[in-house]
Amino acid sequence: MRARLVAASILLACVAAIGSCRSVATSVERSTPTAVSALPEPSNAETPADVARGFEAAKDWDKALDAWLGAARASVDEAAANQALANAARVAPHCAKPSVPSKLEAARLSVAAFRSEPAELWRLFRDAEGRVGAAQGAHGRLLDALASALRRRNAPSEARRAELERAALADAEGRAAVRVLHLLAASRDARAAGERDLARQDEANALTALGACESHARSEALQYLGAHYEAIGRPRDAAQVYANLARSSDDDPVSEVEGVLLECQVDLDLGRYATASAELDALAAKWERLALEDLEPQLRAARDQLFAKLAFRTGESADVWRHARAVFDNECSLYDSATALTLSALCEIDGDLAAARSWAENALAGARQSASVEDELGALNNLGRIARLGGHVAEAEGFHRRQLEFARANADAAYAANAETGLAHCALDRGRVEGVGESASAAADRLVAQGLPEHAGHALLVVARAALARRDLAAFGAARRRAAELLERDDLDVLDRRVQVGVRSQFYEWGELIEDAVTLEFSLGLRSREAVLRDGWSGAEHYKARVLAEGLSAGIGSAEASSSEAELARSFRDGRLLAEFSAGRERLFVYVRDGDLVERFDLGPRRALDADLREFLGYVSKRNELIPPSRIAETGSRLYRALLAPWLELRYERTKTLTIVPTGELSALPFDALVRGVRTPDGAPPSFDDVEFVLDRLRVSYAPSCALLVDRSVHAPAASAGPAVLFGDPDYRSGRDSADAPRLPALDRSRAEVLCTAHAVARTRGQRDTDLSDALALVESRNSERVSSPALELRVGTSATREEFARLAQSASILHLAVHGIVDPRDPRASGVAFAYEPEFGGLVSANELAALAMSADLVVLAACDSARGKILRGDGVQSLAYAFLVAHSRSVIASLWAVDDTATERTMCAFYDALLDRGLPASEALWEAKRLCRRASVARATSADESPARREPQPYDWAPFIYVGLDDGR
Repeated sequence: MRARLVAASILLACVAAIGSCRSVATSVERSTPTAVSALPEPSNAETPADVARGFEAAKDWDKALDAWLGAARASVDEAAANQALANAARVAPHCAKPSVPSKLEAARLSVAAFRSEPAELWRLFRDAEGRVGAAQGAHGRLLDALASALRRRNAPSEARRAELERAALADAEGRAAVRVLHLLAASRDARAAGERDLARQDEANALTALGACESHARSEALQYLGAHYEAIGRPRDAAQVYANLARSSDDDPVSEVEGVLLECQVDLDLGRYATASAELDALAAKWERLALEDLEPQLRAARDQLFAKLAFRTGESADVWRHARAVFDNECSLYDSATALTLSALCEIDGDLAAARSWAENALAGARQSASVEDELGALNNLGRIARLGGHVAEAEGFHRRQLEFARANADAAYAANAETGLAHCALDRGRVEGVGESASAAADRLVAQGLPEHAGHALLVVARAALARRDLAAFGAARRRAAELLERDDLDVLDRRVQVGVRSQFYEWGELIEDAVTLEFSLGLRSREAVLRDGWSGAEHYKARVLAEGLSAGIGSAEASSSEAELARSFRDGRLLAEFSAGRERLFVYVRDGDLVERFDLGPRRALDADLREFLGYVSKRNELIPPSRIAETGSRLYRALLAPWLELRYERTKTLTIVPTGELSALPFDALVRGVRTPDGAPPSFDDVEFVLDRLRVSYAPSCALLVDRSVHAPAASAGPAVLFGDPDYRSGRDSADAPRLPALDRSRAEVLCTAHAVARTRGQRDTDLSDALALVESRNSERVSSPALELRVGTSATREEFARLAQSASILHLAVHGIVDPRDPRASGVAFAYEPEFGGLVSANELAALAMSADLVVLAACDSARGKILRGDGVQSLAYAFLVAHSRSVIASLWAVDDTATERTMCAFYDALLDRGLPASEALWEAKRLCRRASVARATSADESPARREPQPYDWAPFIYVGLDDGR
């Protein structure tokens, strides 16, 4: 089958932080191989020599011989190959099979390709024929080895000659399917030699031979034809052949299953995930109906492997592990290297390079043991990329060189081009620029010809990097335009147009390169400052928006386009600033919009901020009264000076509001908790009253991207006239007898929180509803669990269910959720908000289900832990519950950056709704007022059972977690 280039793919993650209080982390398995209990624990990868020695120790001579011969054929080093041959010759006398002499001679032919020219290889072949005579299968085995050796010597015309001789031998033996196989191989060799007419002639002869095949050989021949079409870059023709195989094999369930599985593999490679999913679902139904479990273990393993790959490509990480377990649990004689490759890529995406390498090493050992060329190439490719990401450039070069030689020896143009791309990346990492761009551009051309545009995008990244290293902005622009055409094509039949799996990492990398290009343009002074800024910001924003748009399967249509310059200029003037952070490959930048004026500031090396950022978040995201205010002030001051002061101090006094579009780890930072100064001469404030936080003067809001801000100001649906919908204090006890219900603690203060909100709604929206106060009184006395009126829908206890949420949420004007947030960093589809459990419907609404809602709420308030946190996408995006509601077209969201305290949440929310509803302030301004009130209010702290509660000074932990996400609506 087609070379499966395992590239970085999407694992959608909606909430990454593991909190407490209202945040519950589900128990999930880590991606490291040693922690996946149902999967075999990978050890350090065995080499082919280790495998052979193991068989020798067990006196399994036939397997030992095959392992030594396999090591000789696969080696890219002549000395190692000759040593393996010598070991094979030593083992051979212990083997009794008549095929042993021809196997040895075939291996010698393969090794001879290191030093022998084509004519010499033909002579060695004729000599070997004379030595082995009529041994079983000898002639065909030697011809196969000769063809492979000739390809290694880059002699495709001579290899075609050997394949035609092999096809004639198969014809004489009456093996019709084998004849088709070798005629097709001859056609590919003719194509490699540039003999197009001969290639068409050989292919036509193969089709004629296939038409003459009897039914028992036809299925096998169709598989050969499909593989041929894949190899020459005609995957759609291959899919049609495999579909014909499945349809024409009704009396042969094995062939039918093989056809469906092969067709699914091609559809996966083409990105036609919806089609592959439908095919696999149909196969699963037939599998169950016809009781096909008695089929060969290899077919069962192949089926589960494809299910795992489909889940991997579409972000269903829990299903990846489930199907991977099935593959490894299957009593299959072959080591499943392809699944190990999938798991390697899964770990790489998750950032666990050690686990990724361990799985890739196991995949390499398994591929060699099972003689799977494509899986060995895939493992070498993964190992090279993992080594480079880990900073081990020399090691990466070694893997990619082995990949390149092995790909060329096996005429795999796609993997050869991918290896050249990897080597070009390594050359740039070493500072070598000469010729790198040209070789990467040629690799991109070959990958496009192979039907792999996403991999061509990686090659074009190298072209762009090389252009910047040469200070050639014209070449950079050309590479960028070409990559955009490849990365943003919309002809893939996928689950959603915005889920271009495997290319998100390239979007973020292009965003980084654009920042480097802008920096270079400034230094060269080739264009006006305004033009450079405009192009730089729009380019970086475009790629950021694309990363975010692909984050959830629902996507954001408007994020695909660059944000509106005119709309942003209108929204950010008269004391309103917009600051969009953007990262280059090494440095951090910020674009600041103040009306029509846009400025760009270089904030220095990205890594220089990492330690301060981790330290500050560690201080403020947890309650720890042992940490003195002076330490928090010191770290907060350093971050203020690094992130805000270079551009904010110039206009601090006239600034009223600040909208932050963060990038990467900055998405977790409460910017209004940064420290502008202290009011004590020694700079060591004894209390937070002596600290000047950004909150004290500026109202700060947030947005995932400028495109989303424009979308909310221009394209948002009409405001809802519906009621305020409140959910709180769900009865989590109702699901404790069910195995599939999460075990969630009660939220003691959330009922009081939603009742406080409900009374504010009743005072402002339901003045004429005399029954509303009575209904709220019944809820307060716990004699009722619901309130329904035109102004208010309130659900608590057993009434706070998923079904009620689905019924009420889409018509809400205000939606308030005082419930548990489920945090599952390994399986994003299990992340969401938890309601009272119902046997029929469950209790969880996942982030992707939230994103699919058609809402028109002016405001969503997520009084749950970590609802603004999520897995940081490489580059810019962070997938969170807040983001899911924005995708669902809510105008704005209030969410939390960490695990919030119930008492602090109740106090903040009551103050917020008092300002929002009783005083009529806009939501962003109401939250600002509530946070400033909570910053000054002392907090009750229980000391011991026989003492009255003490009071303590509020920390940033108490007032800083809640943020406003969306277009600032304040005055």
